[in-house]
Amino acid sequence: MIRPLAYCESIQHFELSIDSIDNRIQELLELRKQYVAGCKALEEDKAAENRLSMQETGDALRIDIMNKIFLQQ
Repeated sequence: MIRPLAYCESIQHFELSIDSIDNRIQELLELRKQYVAGCKALEEDKAAENRLSMQETGDALRIDIMNKIFLQQ
């Protein structure tokens, strides 16, 4: 438990609060790593979707051009 600073009346109170703060910092750093990994995974998924969409658009344009050329002959 993190005791409010104004209520720390002994060295033990300070030490316990400091330990609690250190533990919470470690928990938050681990949680941050998870969020960073989740963000990176989502960015990679979005990039893959964009590449696929661009490829599909390019394929559709090539087919459209080929059809126009074929119809002109």
